Amino acid sequence: MIILAIASIELQKAVFANLSRLSYPVYDALPKNQPMPYILIGEENLLRNDTKSSVMTEHVLTIHAFSKANGTKQVKEMTAYIINSLVDTDLIVSGFDTVVQKLQNVVNMKELDDLGVIQHAVIQIKYTLTEVK
Repeated sequence: MIILAIASIELQKAVFANLSRLSYPVYDALPKNQPMPYILIGEENLLRNDTKSSVMTEHVLTIHAFSKANGTKQVKEMTAYIINSLVDTDLIVSGFDTVVQKLQNVVNMKELDDLGVIQHAVIQIKYTLTEVK
């Protein structure tokens, strides 16, 4: 089970590093009263799927983009930046080879809060990693 944790931690470090190159703040734990826009590293579904010759982990990582801008343009631009940074670019994960990295799903939604509408994009990306020996 330890390999799952190591793979998950190293993947998150790589994701955070790639997203931090953007012009939006990126968080794993959101500070209180954080102004928008921002990107939040969210949930992860994780599975170990070894073969006879390699240790393999599968991850579906959820990234959230939040914006208070009028309309959906900003959150859609944020989504494009996230996809470009995490799917269209080789992701270097320490100790692992990235076998698969592909976009699973994107959902854009509107949420209401006390001050108006929040634009919220949910981006899910699948990664398959093999341990480097």
